[in-house]
Amino acid sequence: MVPPPLPGRSSLRVLIADDEKSFRDALEDLLVQEGMRVGLARDGLEAIRSLEQRPYDIVLADLKMPGADGLEVLQASKRLQPDALVIIITGYGSMETALEAVRLGAYDYIAKPFAFEELLVVIHNAGERIRLVEENRRLAGHIREMAEDLRSLRTTRGPAGDTYGARRPGAPRALEVPAGSSLPPHPLEQFQALGLLGREVEVDEVEGLESLRRLRDTAILSEAEFTEVKQRLLRRLLRGKS
Repeated sequence: MVPPPLPGRSSLRVLIADDEKSFRDALEDLLVQEGMRVGLARDGLEAIRSLEQRPYDIVLADLKMPGADGLEVLQASKRLQPDALVIIITGYGSMETALEAVRLGAYDYIAKPFAFEELLVVIHNAGERIRLVEENRRLAGHIREMAEDLRSLRTTRGPAGDTYGARRPGAPRALEVPAGSSLPPHPLEQFQALGLLGREVEVDEVEGLESLRRLRDTAILSEAEFTEVKQRLLRRLLRGKS
């Protein structure tokens, strides 16, 4: 089964780099049937030129190719398209080199001979990882916007000179959200609906939201883990400080 579509586009973009034409053609037919967009390279140098010209999500590179081998294609991919995942295809006699490729940053390797179904599993797993990375980046961007809105609320003054970020005498506590109700789509309107304008927002809570941006540069979290952390921080905001 093909993994869910990636945010903003319909299919995975895969580059096949192998000097064996029959293998290239057979694999191209298979991946096109799976709904993927496929580019072909007859050797390592052609693969590198293709990486310079168009974006790919996944690169399938034979370890032993004329012009440039799979390790050189891997290095070029890391330089030109660092988000692309490289899968090394290797023969029985080159397993040690394939493992070295993984240490150098290849996503995975698969040894010939193999059934195409085995390769599809590896490709689909790579596609799911790409989907989660892009979704986490989208969520991190949303959290960053929310944190910036919170920061601006602490410094924006109202018509009478009141600072929204400071608690005024008699100001209401944060509102509870009734079951089944929905919040406005914009973060600033969400804070208004939840009563966050009437109390002080702690700096460490804002920084906690901003820290989620570091997901871009650290190990990948699942969407469920990311959402749990976000909800935990927002619950702290809603509870307030006594």
